[in-house]
Amino acid sequence: EALASYGRAVAEYDAALRLAPDYILARNNKGNALASQGDVEARQARHEEALASYGRAVAEYDAALR
Repeated sequence: EALASYGRAVAEYDAALRLAPDYILARNNKGNALASQGDVEARQARHEEALASYGRAVAEYDAALR
């Protein structure tokens, strides 16, 4: 049953990311859910996406301050 819960969580994170592709916490938490299902490579990819998204957000924020 726990694996099914993680599967539902991944689906919900996917839905959130369709609405807000740069939602860092959704990417990170999706990675955690995937890892809990045993998919460590997918987890790593989601964490790298979250870091890239954060980097873009910081750059845009910096540009807005100029």
